[in-house]
Amino acid sequence: MLKSLRSAKLLHQRIRRAKAVKPLYFTSDVGKIRYAFEHQILRDQFFSNPSQLIRILMVKDGLYELSSIISQKMAWNNPYSRENIQVDVLRWNGDINLISIQFPEPEYSPLCYRVHLFFSDDFSTLGYYTIECGIDDNAFLCAWDKADNHKQYNEIKSAVWPDEQKGLWKAIEAHVLIDLHAENNKLNPNPDKNEQPPIC
Repeated sequence: MLKSLRSAKLLHQRIRRAKAVKPLYFTSDVGKIRYAFEHQILRDQFFSNPSQLIRILMVKDGLYELSSIISQKMAWNNPYSRENIQVDVLRWNGDINLISIQFPEPEYSPLCYRVHLFFSDDFSTLGYYTIECGIDDNAFLCAWDKADNHKQYNEIKSAVWPDEQKGLWKAIEAHVLIDLHAENNKLNPNPDKNEQPPIC
């Protein structure tokens, strides 16, 4: 009984802190929409039809156009604009290709700062990694798989980078994720070949 009371008190304190710092996504319509897009729709599209999603992402403003189509179908206001989402090809190397999506800075937990999509040329190996907003101005490195399983890896003290250091931190984050994805899938993180992404 005492243990359950302590647990309830800790949960209450955590929720109170969450309200003070970063509220949970379901307290806002924008939060609910972003959660559905970043944690469900985009993930499901990636695992069910990765080649189509990658083609969309390789086109200028492709992700924004996709979010607009989905918003229209779901009858909700699109929380994204052409200016506040960015898609970068960070690695194109056969077994381990990486496309990174930068979302607007989240106001709610556990919305995404970034989503990292890993895929092999033949799409036999896929990885969906997220940098998720915590409740205490922190973040977490997490991953989803195609069976809807969510895994949390590490806490990140801050996922917001100063403008003058963005390139450096982007490279460090990509390197850490490449190693993690390679380890999870028993791949060589440093193959000899170095290819260029196709031009769309």
